[in-house]
Amino acid sequence: MAGFDLIQFLTDMNRENDIDKSFKILSKACSTVGLDRLVYSLITPHDSINMPAGHAIVGNYPDDWMQHYHKKRYEQIDPVIKHIKQSEGIFKWDDLNNINNKEITLMKEARESGLYSGLGLSLKNYYGEIVGMGFASSEKNVELDTATQQFILLVSKQFDLNFKTIFLNKNKKNKQNNLPLYTLTLKQKDVLCWIAKEKTYGEISSIMNISENTVLYHTKEIFKRLNVNSQIAAVLKAIKLGLITP
Repeated sequence: MAGFDLIQFLTDMNRENDIDKSFKILSKACSTVGLDRLVYSLITPHDSINMPAGHAIVGNYPDDWMQHYHKKRYEQIDPVIKHIKQSEGIFKWDDLNNINNKEITLMKEARESGLYSGLGLSLKNYYGEIVGMGFASSEKNVELDTATQQFILLVSKQFDLNFKTIFLNKNKKNKQNNLPLYTLTLKQKDVLCWIAKEKTYGEISSIMNISENTVLYHTKEIFKRLNVNSQIAAVLKAIKLGLITP
């Protein structure tokens, strides 16, 4: 992570319109903290981008492991996927509780295939659509401290945003469906700009001379319009779409 240029990462990701190249940018970022193996999956169907659910849509886990995984239909019993469906956020594979013998065998075989120091990530959008991501190292004993987990969360959210934006643009070009255009009112843009500057709801209330409840209302509307469920995701998406300037 030391020496990692976050601004350059965001710039490169925002400029990229190819999924595989975007994934390479993400992989390079994750490798800076020792996690050189990762996969991206749509755990639920994503009507927002007109895509069905799919496991490992893009990734670089070892081929022999992925073949074994699909042959055994492990996606049906994978405790990482089970946790992703149940809880949002990032977690260590080693912290999974109450896993049965079949699940223990699966995780043991994953380590034997060269997937060490695993992390799982669950991202849920406003519509309840779930993305699942897995991260691991080809080397043993990689440190998975809080800073590492937050870094992975940040860069992964940006990849997820870019992945979905690419497919939205493809859908628009192909005229396959009538997807909503992302728009914000001037007031919503102002609120989001202050959020981007790390102002609290109380501070934004004073600056804009509106009540704190009104700030909260605008924020909820921003989340709804941008199809996100966090401030950082809203800011990143708005910047990506050119709705606000950082």
